[in-house]
Amino acid sequence: MVLFSFGCQRFSQDVVTTNQSKNLVLIVVDTLRASHLHSYGYPLPTSPNLDQLASQGTRFSEFYSHSPWTRPSMATLLTGLYPRTTGIHEERYDRLPSELNTLAETLHEQGFFTINITANPNINEVFGFNQGFDVWMDSTVVFKFMDVHEGQTRFNRRDTTVDNAKQITTRTIETLKTHKETLLNQPFYLQLLYIDPHYPYRPPANHRAPFNKKEGVPYPGYDGEIHFTDQQIGRLLKRMTKMGLMDDTVIVVTSDHGEGLKDHPELLYSGNHGWYLYDSTQHIPLIIRHPDAKEEPQVVDAMRGSVDLFPTLVDLAGLDSSVLDLPGQSMAAAVLGEGHIESSPFVVSETDWRSVNKTAIRTEEHILIQNDGAAAHQTDGRFEGKKLDWVEKKILANTPPVEFYANSAMPTDVGQSHSLDEISAEMVRDLENWKTDYPIRSPIGRDAKDGTTHSDGTFVSSPFIETNSAPPMDDDVAEQLKSLGYLGDEPEE
Repeated sequence: MVLFSFGCQRFSQDVVTTNQSKNLVLIVVDTLRASHLHSYGYPLPTSPNLDQLASQGTRFSEFYSHSPWTRPSMATLLTGLYPRTTGIHEERYDRLPSELNTLAETLHEQGFFTINITANPNINEVFGFNQGFDVWMDSTVVFKFMDVHEGQTRFNRRDTTVDNAKQITTRTIETLKTHKETLLNQPFYLQLLYIDPHYPYRPPANHRAPFNKKEGVPYPGYDGEIHFTDQQIGRLLKRMTKMGLMDDTVIVVTSDHGEGLKDHPELLYSGNHGWYLYDSTQHIPLIIRHPDAKEEPQVVDAMRGSVDLFPTLVDLAGLDSSVLDLPGQSMAAAVLGEGHIESSPFVVSETDWRSVNKTAIRTEEHILIQNDGAAAHQTDGRFEGKKLDWVEKKILANTPPVEFYANSAMPTDVGQSHSLDEISAEMVRDLENWKTDYPIRSPIGRDAKDGTTHSDGTFVSSPFIETNSAPPMDDDVAEQLKSLGYLGDEPEE
């Protein structure tokens, strides 16, 4: 991993209002893959409210996340920076640096009243995501190593009633009622993170989705969680309409990443997320409804990535994103029906998840994946961490150092890489140039146990720890992360 030290860099704050400000509601549904929404072609009616929202606005058909797990992907959504540039790489203690500018900070400095409510502790205050908010509500379910405050509990994978979509929606409605006068007289930014489609895929027992396992639904729990969350989003939007908060409000729905759901059954740990960079975890929905947009629905087929959302939302809120020093490009013209947008030349995704270290570059026709962790292990036995379980050993031993596929062939030929050719050589050059343009930021609070084991068994601590020390993760902490599917073995489904 290349090291790069950033100073106290902040992006330009000279954002100027271009017209009457619009309220902005950003709804992120954790672990929601695009292909399981009815408006994206899924045969089951999992998402009637989101489908209706898409019929009133703009649906982006080829939108991709830059990371297959929550904290770095959320960091990208909320800063407009690539995961590596935010300094968040691993699932342990990496946190968002205070010198980075968030969407909430940008809007707050322009007079917006800002509210956050999250169901996922991966973006709780302890990880630095509370920057720029007037009202901040942590997840009430926390990892065991985190301080427990009044109203919070330790995560228990058997209890799916805590911080579920109904509770988050109720909490949001109560917050909106409390601040109603402010919201009616001041532009506002509301940021929500629902977690329900995340493993263990258990919708409330009393929730009845219009499909069930008996009908041959392969993932009734996952689809049921989507339907339950969709229902609660619909409930929220109806209540906001009754409160008079929708007339000048932009509604945005997306996800941090998708879910594997064993699309690639021949691959170990392919059920959830974090390990791979295929479409199952990287292709995510983006639906935007703008009050001033044309009434007929629009579908934008241009390939774009999460890094483009920050400047888009700044523009849609009535500000000017052109003064921001960000890598992404605004898509607001497509939402407002003011012009056509082009596909990005490529979209890059990356993951530094346990022992794997991967970077993928996508074009509209091909995807190339560099598996640096597997390449190092196959070359001289190195691996990240102090030990490997048997599954990780197989993944590192059997994953090709480079994978190259035609997008039209995905996902059926995963693991059967096409031969590298002139196209792939050009993609490798583009990826290496991208890495040079966007060097890695050193993480904050890296776990003291982080490092690399060499072929002779010698463990060498990560160089990050020299300047960013943190207490070691104890077994209780690790167990809590395992409960959410992080750090541990593949969850049973």
